[in-house]
Formats: sequence, structure tokens, C-alpha cells
Amino acid sequence: FRYGAKGQVEKTYLPYADYYFEHFALPIINCVLHILQDYASKKFVTERYVFFALSHLADALGHAEIWKVVKPHFNNLVLHVIFPSLCYTDEDEELWETEELDFIRQRHDYFDELHSPAAAAANVLQAGLKRKGVLEEMLQHFILVLNDPNSPVRQVDGALHVLANLMPKLSLSRKFKKD
Repeated sequence: FRYGAKGQVEKTYLPYADYYFEHFALPIINCVLHILQDYASKKFVTERYVFFALSHLADALGHAEIWKVVKPHFNNLVLHVIFPSLCYTDEDEELWETEELDFIRQRHDYFDELHSPAAAAANVLQAGLKRKGVLEEMLQHFILVLNDPNSPVRQVDGALHVLANLMPKLSLSRKFKKD
């Protein structure tokens, strides 16, 4: 998006920025949304592909025009792509049972996060939080998960993971500071 951001290019490059944004950026975002929709509907999409799609989306959400395209899909993305990516998985369970130290290393290893869909999902969450009204909508769902005594443990873990990512924004908001 370096060349498609109209506010970040020299005047001589504005026509190119318009062309780039219209002919490349928007179609790519639609493709990314389609990939993530396939992933949410349990079609086979590799973790690496999901990582790159989420990373691209996190970078793109800073542009108002991209946000207009993504906004109608954002809650669905949070509930069906980002939230499951942040939940405890069967692979996590297996690693915990066999090698606890490897589990901890994997969770806190900077180099593993460079290609982790969970880290990319957290980045999309952070990018989306910069938009008005997103925080309140997300909080409602995850507070319901935490308050429901019948919520599966893995969903509770994912909700806590999401709230940990929301905490910097919550601590700055006067509305939520008291709560």
C-alpha cells in the first residue's frame, strides 16, 4: 500500500496512486476476504496462507477506503477467523502434554510469531480497534462468552486472549476504565 496511499506519495505520483489503489489494492483485498471466508467455512487453506492474508489485511486496514470494504465483514472475521485463531487448539494440547517447555517456547518465541496466524490475527484485531465502534461490538460477544458458565474452556481461553489484546485500548478509554 506504499504506492496506493494518496496521502503518502509525492504529487507527481498521485495518478499512479489512484490507479494502483483502484486496480490492485481493492481487488487484492477482495481476494484476501475470499480466502479468509474459505478458511472460516472450513475449506482447506494452509496456515501460512492465512498468516499472509491476515498480515496483509492488518496493514491495509489503515486506509479509509479499504476499511469501507472490510467493515461489513469485520465482525464475521473476528468471530470466525480471528477468534478461532486465538483459541487453544488440539495441536496446542498435544504439545502441552508431550513437551511443556516447547509449548511455552512456542507461545513466546518472537521468530515463531513471524509466521503465526494467531499473531497475524492479533494484529488485525489491533488494526480494527482503531476504527470507531469496533471495540464495543467485540466486547459484547467476548463478555458473553466469559459470563456463560457453559462456554467451552477453549472458547474462554480465546476470549481471554482477545481481551488481552483489547486491554491497551480499554485502559485508554474513559468509558471502560472504571469497569
